[in-house]
Amino acid sequence: MPPLWIDHSLWILNGSLRLLSKERSLSPRNGGAEGQEQSIVVSNTVDDIFLRLQEALALAPHGNLRMDGLHIHVGSPWVRYGIVPWQDGLKNNADWSAYARIVLGQQFDTDAQGWHVCVAAGGYGAPRVAASIDEVLYQTTVSFAKSQRLQIRQFDTALASTVDMFSGRLSAAEFALLVLESKYASYAIYRDAEWQGVGSFPIAHERPNGVQLAAVLRDAAMLSSSALPSQVYLSSYGQLPVDLQGMTGFTLHWLGLSFPMNKVPGQAAS
Repeated sequence: MPPLWIDHSLWILNGSLRLLSKERSLSPRNGGAEGQEQSIVVSNTVDDIFLRLQEALALAPHGNLRMDGLHIHVGSPWVRYGIVPWQDGLKNNADWSAYARIVLGQQFDTDAQGWHVCVAAGGYGAPRVAASIDEVLYQTTVSFAKSQRLQIRQFDTALASTVDMFSGRLSAAEFALLVLESKYASYAIYRDAEWQGVGSFPIAHERPNGVQLAAVLRDAAMLSSSALPSQVYLSSYGQLPVDLQGMTGFTLHWLGLSFPMNKVPGQAAS
């Protein structure tokens, strides 16, 4: 039976796109079907990303019901992160986004009023993680999805996707999460039951060794003005680190690749 619809998952990273297309049908036998995967090299311009995405979706499968969905995950260098302090009187997502634009604009010393800002949910009284996605990239992708009759089911950052994917394994009371992207590292530091620092910055080595990873972690702690926990969770959107030796003082937990496994929908890498 032809698929009723297709769920496309798109990752926009530094110099690359990855599109994973999985069939959805009413048959339980199709639940573990292998998806169609495309990895595409792009230049870091919105025009080239838009063009290559058009080409990739033209080659991807399409469902019969015109209900195909698009899950979008954006990574570095297209995202800026920050921690937004708690503020009373903010009642909805729009209020938090407007407040976060002010905070992020001050943090990056620029006018952030045109940024597309997402603020993660959080507990009462606790600071929240905010992410600003390049507005031109966001608007172009949304416009293209609508023109292709694709329903946007999710739009988040590569770092948030990793946190969601491995949330059940981030069990330490205090930890640093380090996510390697293509020549970038995204990080989040958690202690005292809340996120203390979050960000992204370029790194010199796409496949760092243990000594270089330790240096990356120290840079992350310095940028976030936070003490660095000894427990470290590591994931990657690309090649594996060369080795994990030389990380004296850290207890490292390798989570696996942040890309989902191809054959079984929703299964985390391990």
